[in-house]
Amino acid sequence: MYLQSRRTFLKGAAFTVAGATIAKGVFTTDALAESVTESKFTNTPDTLSFYPPMEEWSDFKELDGNDWKRGGINRKGVRSESNPDGIEVNDYMIIPTACSNCEASCGITAWVEYAVQSQMYDPDRIAFPLKRAAGSARGEGKWVRTTWDEAMTTIGKKMADTIEKGDELSKKSVMFHTGRPNENGFVPAIWHTLGLDSYNSHTNICSANGRTPTMQWANDDRTSPDWANAKLIFLNSSHAADAGHYFAQSAAFIADARQKGAKLVVMDPRLSNSAGMADLWIAAWPGTEAAIYLYLVQRMLSENKVNKAFVKKWLNWEVMLDNKAYLEFMVLKGYISKMPAGDKFEDFIAMLTELYAPYTLDYAVKETHVPAYKLEELYDMFIWAGTAIS
Repeated sequence: MYLQSRRTFLKGAAFTVAGATIAKGVFTTDALAESVTESKFTNTPDTLSFYPPMEEWSDFKELDGNDWKRGGINRKGVRSESNPDGIEVNDYMIIPTACSNCEASCGITAWVEYAVQSQMYDPDRIAFPLKRAAGSARGEGKWVRTTWDEAMTTIGKKMADTIEKGDELSKKSVMFHTGRPNENGFVPAIWHTLGLDSYNSHTNICSANGRTPTMQWANDDRTSPDWANAKLIFLNSSHAADAGHYFAQSAAFIADARQKGAKLVVMDPRLSNSAGMADLWIAAWPGTEAAIYLYLVQRMLSENKVNKAFVKKWLNWEVMLDNKAYLEFMVLKGYISKMPAGDKFEDFIAMLTELYAPYTLDYAVKETHVPAYKLEELYDMFIWAGTAIS
């Protein structure tokens, strides 16, 4: 007899009819081999380019992704409360679409199992236009429902009236924002015909912020740091455990570094996945992160912890000391009390020490609302990492 019991037979037969996987523990070895042959699932597909037939796209059954990663059809039994390690079959809807995670816009088929129902059917979701209630002030949060026609007419008139003024301030008072600009430049061209540079996108406020400084420092807009050999990894609103842009290829290297003893610091107002696994989480108030960098530089300068050989080789300090007009401007604004004594590297360091002197620990705590002990711990980590590297 192949079947161990009437119950296991019914269980196996039912899932075979449904097109689900046949797992060890339901049939004996010989019966299992025969049933797997009849099943649509197999651990040895004929081709790596498996593509579901289009007639099944509205209701396609497939194993749970975790089951494939943990053995596929070689799982033990069907998942249930009494057998939590068993296999699970899901009903998917397959939809052709395009990825908007970067500018490439690759064609993909989305396997939809859970279509953001919490967003679609959230009782607090705003499903229609709102306008400020009559007599209420900006910031009071008082709104009334309006129509799409009124909303578009009101917005369009305000934009037209502003553009018609023609002065520089008015030209900068209208902005159009989109997420991923997957329209090949058509929309920005419309705004340019109106004489405006008012087009804003994800690239402007996210990607460009990361790429601009790396272009300035490393002459490459998408650098690949030596994460794996780092001693301290400092992510400022960047999430190796969350984001794909930049960090999809870096997460594994960061994990390698941590296995070697590297410390991970994440500075972010929210407790992201990366922050949750960090050695130190710095939850600075949004927009105040720069105050922490100013404090770190001030401490290193005042305590003579700067790697002067590195700074002298890699910073354009001679260019700054040679720009007398800008140095005079800094004196005029009170950033420094006097012009540098000379054109030597020591004069540059002395100027920096005075320039950063106001940015103390008290200043950083006040600006960022981060506890002093966390900022002290962060500074100690920087000093430890510098010592370990040198």
